[in-house]
Amino acid sequence: MTIRDITVATNEAQVIKPATSAGPATVESGARAQEYFNVEDAGFTPQPPARTWRLRLDPSLQSEDGQTLGYTWIALVDNAHERAFVSFGDGHGVWERSSGSVLPFSSRNFTDVSQWVTPLTLSSLMPTLLNLQGNNFSTAPDGSGTPRTLPVTPDTIQAHGIDISSALSPSGTGLVWATVMPGTSIEGVATAAPEGFSDPGQTRARSTVVQATNLGLSVKDSPQNTLIFVTSLDDGTPVAQARVSVVNLENTRIWQGTTDSDGIAMAPALPLRSPDNSWEFRFIVTAEKDGDVAYVGSDWNEGIQSWDFDLGYSLEEASPLLRGSVFTDRGVYKPGEEIHVKVIVRTDTPNGIRLLPSGTTLSIRTHDSRDRLVDERTVTLGAWSTAEWTWTVPASATLGNYRVEAEWPGAAHAADTTDKPHVAAHNLRRVHGRRVSQTRFPRGRHADHGRGGGRRHTEGVGHCAVFVWERRGLASSALVSHPPTRVWGIGSDP
Repeated sequence: MTIRDITVATNEAQVIKPATSAGPATVESGARAQEYFNVEDAGFTPQPPARTWRLRLDPSLQSEDGQTLGYTWIALVDNAHERAFVSFGDGHGVWERSSGSVLPFSSRNFTDVSQWVTPLTLSSLMPTLLNLQGNNFSTAPDGSGTPRTLPVTPDTIQAHGIDISSALSPSGTGLVWATVMPGTSIEGVATAAPEGFSDPGQTRARSTVVQATNLGLSVKDSPQNTLIFVTSLDDGTPVAQARVSVVNLENTRIWQGTTDSDGIAMAPALPLRSPDNSWEFRFIVTAEKDGDVAYVGSDWNEGIQSWDFDLGYSLEEASPLLRGSVFTDRGVYKPGEEIHVKVIVRTDTPNGIRLLPSGTTLSIRTHDSRDRLVDERTVTLGAWSTAEWTWTVPASATLGNYRVEAEWPGAAHAADTTDKPHVAAHNLRRVHGRRVSQTRFPRGRHADHGRGGGRRHTEGVGHCAVFVWERRGLASSALVSHPPTRVWGIGSDP
């Protein structure tokens, strides 16, 4: 392949030489071979913006299977300028007071823009954030904005500054809604949107909410309490007597307090997040001190979420969970025999494992291998949070897995109280004449490792499984406990 730059009409077009002497990169063959190639695959540098190249393939070019091209192939590739854009980098910004009053933004290939600088108060902050986040921070304040001409170096990302001093207090602090609206781009800029995007970005405003402040704000919330820590950005010292507030989506101040000498304020238990969508934006926390203000959003958690540190997290564990074990007096039964069943349960609360109160009732249900209900009863827990009962395997019992289910009606689920997930269920399967347990989870739910390394489910239900089987003319049932133990039937080796 030979390439010539013919952007400028001259008698001698510039010859583009390969970037390396190693030649073109090796191309995979067979089903994984690329369908399309570019000049970089042939060892050349990327084609610069606003350049026209003429590509020529020699007639002697051979394919993988040895076929010769047999003719000269020529194509013209006209590369446009880089896509034009303006950006603040993010929808929220923290601008240290000591950095001055000029807020930077980036631009490429725009010759002019319109800009807005609007002060915000704490009372207008939440409605403004909801409005901007709903439109991907592409909303401009009312009015026509201030026109401005930008110096342009084509196809280069350049930094510009927007003066926000008009929206700040005399001490240089405040909340600012800053917006830049793109204007005219340089000639030859591509107007098509990049692949996967519907808007080329040339007509949409770009906004940010900036807090010019010297207050650093850290928040750790949980269903039990919320810790708020305020420090100075310039030296990291705690800020005492700062007024802090928790504001929900309805712009209601649901709690307010004052930091102590360590810069800490502790809010009580508050219904801040939804267990099913705990990552969503649900509230802000604000801080005020001597005219300086700062805020933090509930979804500002990039890089500090629990799984970034290999820790489990679920707001469903804020409600009591049932943990326990269901087991029988022995492991092998014949149809018609009486099974003595016992359940030992505890409630897993945010404050630790607790006994259920004496007199608490559990619903017990037994299903056969066809999922038919064959026994249903209510048992009452004693002083040690245990209960026992007997059940007789029917003489005409269906062969297969039987499921015994113990449910605590008091374990409610915040999202859907009609669903009844379970602590654990165990099945039996046959392996070389023995039966070993395998964990099985209820339909529509999942389990992971939560507090204490145990298996976590959203509500409290205990399970065990009965396996009714037949061997050498004897029908028997084996029942496995939780935690699982290995069991075997009549005639198999222990």
